[in-house]
Amino acid sequence: MGKAKKIAGSRRSGSKPQSKSSGSASTPSTTTTATAQSTATPDALFSQAQSILADTQDPDHPLALLNQSLTQDPSHLPSLELAATLLLDQGQAQQAYDLLSRYHALDSSNPSVELYLGQLSGGHAAVASFRHAVTLLESQLATAATQEAADDMRAKAVDALCSIAEIYMTDLCFEPDAPDTCLSVLAQASAIAPANPTPYLVLASVHISRSAPHDAKAALVRGLDLWLPAFLHYLTLLGDPEREHELASAFPDGNPPAIPAFESRLTAVRVCLELGMWGKALDVLGVCVQEFDESVDVWYLFGWTYYLLGEHVQATTAAAPTVEVAGESMPVEMPDAEVMGAREGKKEWWTSAVECLLRAKALYESGETDEDEGVLAHVQELLDKMASEGVFGGEEDEGEAGEWEDDEEDGMKE
Repeated sequence: MGKAKKIAGSRRSGSKPQSKSSGSASTPSTTTTATAQSTATPDALFSQAQSILADTQDPDHPLALLNQSLTQDPSHLPSLELAATLLLDQGQAQQAYDLLSRYHALDSSNPSVELYLGQLSGGHAAVASFRHAVTLLESQLATAATQEAADDMRAKAVDALCSIAEIYMTDLCFEPDAPDTCLSVLAQASAIAPANPTPYLVLASVHISRSAPHDAKAALVRGLDLWLPAFLHYLTLLGDPEREHELASAFPDGNPPAIPAFESRLTAVRVCLELGMWGKALDVLGVCVQEFDESVDVWYLFGWTYYLLGEHVQATTAAAPTVEVAGESMPVEMPDAEVMGAREGKKEWWTSAVECLLRAKALYESGETDEDEGVLAHVQELLDKMASEGVFGGEEDEGEAGEWEDDEEDGMKE
C-alpha cells in the first residue's frame, strides 16, 4: 500500500515545547497529581490530555492519561480517537489502527475515524472505509453549521473518492470494474466540489493508464484552469507596487486564490512533463518554489523540465516538437515567448538544468529529506548526459542560483 494522505483532519495546533522543572521539590506535586488522576473520570482524563496537548508537542504524558481513561472505560470514544491520532504521529500505525477499529465497532458514524481507517487499510477494506466516510460526510453537509465547515466536508469527501480511484489504479488495478469505478468515483467527486481541481488531476492519471493521452491532457488542462491562471494573476499583481489598487479590487479579502496542496501540484508537474505540457510545468513549479524553495522535488523537476526543453528547443526551428505517449504523438507546449527568449539555445537551457539539478542533489545529500533514491539516480543520469556533451556545473553556479530563481519567478506568465 502506498503512502497515505492525511485527510482526516488535524488534531491540534499552536504547540510549543513543554517546560520542565527538576529537583525534589516537584515530588509532592507529582504525587498529588498522580493521586488526582487515579480518581479522575475518563472525561476528566481526556480533557486533561487535551489541555496538555495545547501546550506541548510531547505526546507521552497525554497518551498515559488516555490509556488510563481507556483502562477505566474501554469504550470511551474521544479517548480512542485522540490516542489513535497521537500514535499515528509517532509512526505506530498498527496500534493506531487497532484503536480506530475498536472505535468503529462501537460507533461507525464518525467520518474522521472512517477516513483514518481507509488510510491505514488497503484494497477492498480501504475502499469500504472511504465509501462509508463519503456517505457520512454527504449526510452531514445539509446540517453544516458554517460555509467553512461545509467546504471542509466537501474537501474530505473529494479526497476520499480520489483515494478510492488511486486504489483501483494500484492495489485493485486487475479488478474487472477498475476503470469504470475510477471514472464513477471521480465524477462523484467533481459533482460534490466542482471547483476542486484534484479529481481532474487523478482523472488525467487514469486516462494515461488507459492509454488515452488526449483525454488525459483535457482533464489536466481543466484541473489547472480551475486555479493556475487566477493564482498567477495574483502573483503578478502582488509583485507590482503600481497595481496595488487592482490587487485590492481583484482580491478584496487580501487572501490569495485557493490552490491545491503542495504534493498535488508536484504530481501535476510530473503529468505535465509526461504529456509534453512543459510551459505549464514551469508555471506550476514557479508557484511551488515561492512556497518552499528547499524541496528536492521542486529543483529536480525544474532541472528535468529545462533538460527536456534543451533537448527539443532546436526542433522548434524546423517543426513543432512532439512526445510519444502510449503510442500516440502529442505536440509539445513550450513556455511563452518571454521565458523562451531568456535562453536561446540548448546549452543555455542545459546550463539552467545543471544549476537546478545540482541544487536538488545538494538538498538530497543534506539528509533532510525522505525522497527515494530513484530521484537521486535520475538527477545523476541527467547530469552525466549533459556532462557528456560538455555542459557542466561548478561552484560558480551556486552563486547564480538566487539570481536565476528571481529571473524565473519574474518570467511566470500572467
